[in-house]
Amino acid sequence: MIALAFTVLKYVYPYLLGAAILGAGYYKYEGFCNHACVDQRTRADKLQTEITAAQARATALALLWSTQVAKTETEVKDAQAKDAVDYKTQLDIVRHLPTLPTLSLSVGTVSVLQRASDFANAAPAPTVNQVAAQTISEAALGQYSLDAAAAYLDAYQHWASCVTYYEGLANVQVH
Repeated sequence: MIALAFTVLKYVYPYLLGAAILGAGYYKYEGFCNHACVDQRTRADKLQTEITAAQARATALALLWSTQVAKTETEVKDAQAKDAVDYKTQLDIVRHLPTLPTLSLSVGTVSVLQRASDFANAAPAPTVNQVAAQTISEAALGQYSLDAAAAYLDAYQHWASCVTYYEGLANVQVH
């Protein structure tokens, strides 16, 4: 019986040895490929996670920007509406001032007012002071003062809205 087993083994042994070598090679190849594939898949998953996080941060920044723009615009419109009501109230008061030329302004006062107006409108200051004394009405002076105050308020509100906008963006942390 042992002789028969050795005879069979003598013919089958090369095939078994070949199958074992092929099996070991296949196992080694599959193991290497799987490890390389797993490493690449892990790397790709990590990169995809980073891309998703970056997209989320970009979306959050865009939403923050649009929210802050809308908030600032609303604040500016509300302030402008309130100021328009205040301006109209003050304008009604100015309209009730005397319209006859009752205020006499000296040459120096007229010159200062003219230079202030030129400076505010970015016009060059006059080189020679040839402004004569003037007599104006209280209504004209009130209108001039009200318009100057409204222009200053408008400029101030634009500056303040810019500051508010950028502070709103700077105070939010996006991770």
